[in-house]
Amino acid sequence: MQRFQSTPVAAALALASAAAGVVSPGTAEAQNEVKNGDINGSGAIDISDVIALASALFLGGPQPVPIVCPPPGECCLVEPPANLEGGYYGGLDLDRAAKEQYGPTATVTSTGDHLYDWKARVGRDLEPLDVARAVEKQYGPDWTLVTTGVHKFDWKAFRISEPEYVVLPVMLLASDRFFDVAGVATAVRRFSSVLSRVQGWYNLRVEGTLRVLEPIVLSTNLTSSQWNTLSAMTANEDDRYVLLDACISAYENQLPQPGAKLRIVLSIYTGESADVWLGAASTGGYAMAPPRATSLDCPLSGPLTPECADAAYAIGHELGHTFGLGHSCDEYPEYRHSCEVLPGHPCCDQSIMQVGRPPEAVLLQPEICILLDSPFFQALDNESGPGLPRPGGGPLLGDDR
Repeated sequence: MQRFQSTPVAAALALASAAAGVVSPGTAEAQNEVKNGDINGSGAIDISDVIALASALFLGGPQPVPIVCPPPGECCLVEPPANLEGGYYGGLDLDRAAKEQYGPTATVTSTGDHLYDWKARVGRDLEPLDVARAVEKQYGPDWTLVTTGVHKFDWKAFRISEPEYVVLPVMLLASDRFFDVAGVATAVRRFSSVLSRVQGWYNLRVEGTLRVLEPIVLSTNLTSSQWNTLSAMTANEDDRYVLLDACISAYENQLPQPGAKLRIVLSIYTGESADVWLGAASTGGYAMAPPRATSLDCPLSGPLTPECADAAYAIGHELGHTFGLGHSCDEYPEYRHSCEVLPGHPCCDQSIMQVGRPPEAVLLQPEICILLDSPFFQALDNESGPGLPRPGGGPLLGDDR
């Protein structure tokens, strides 16, 4: 059903169209390279596109320039390569730490492949090594001890206040998975594959760069069964946010709340749990995806299985909320039937902020504008880009895996 447009508003739109220099599709001025959001084909995305869309919807003005898109199944082929950043994590000199803690004759040794297998050898004795103390000595009091897995080489130093306008993924470990070195490494790789696909999808749809760090790993005191039960409980409306609340509690027991320059993506490793998919949610600077996101190997490009598409949707949708996006059809009801009346343009239910699954999911033009206005997205034509400072303060501990 068309909305009624009053004469004064119509006149105002007409005047605005003229003042903004709205170009009619098909004219010489409109024969430019068309990209998402260039409603009038002027070759630029500006206020005249908003006016042109309003004119087409409400005044019977020229139809928007059709978006030149590949078929839905092929859209994913042009996703930019993902790049999860690890440069903010510093390595540790554990031999130095052993000498600082036990004297100049002490040396570092390991009794196995787990994080906790590092020891200081003092004569014939093996003594515990205080790795958190080593971080403070080698980097400073504002650095925190974190891990990127549970292998002995996964200890890292991280100053959480340093990276600006980035996404920090955090994989929470069920307590019964903490000593599963190989399983945790596989889960981190799988989580990274989903994150990379979400990053590439956003970069393509926004035509900007979203920066995402490599995941860090935090232990928890809940078992795999307890985490999976919390996921199942979210099917009940009264328990909709129990999984999110438990994830945030586990995070904040170890690290500070995210400030305005950080977004946290949480998921949980509970073993092979691709069928544990309920409970995705977000609040403030937190987005959370259920254990499915750590249980799937998803390709960096090409089509996605329904399970991978769902995992990418869970992260992408909830992350969108942390950037200020609402549910598309609630926020922009004028897009409910736009794909039917405006050929080549999306309907709101095709957006990732409604029910659209990557890689076919889209973003509506108002959503793209919000994201490009966010400091979390760098426009692709911004050659300077954000700097990537390399933490200093100590040599890297070699990784001989």
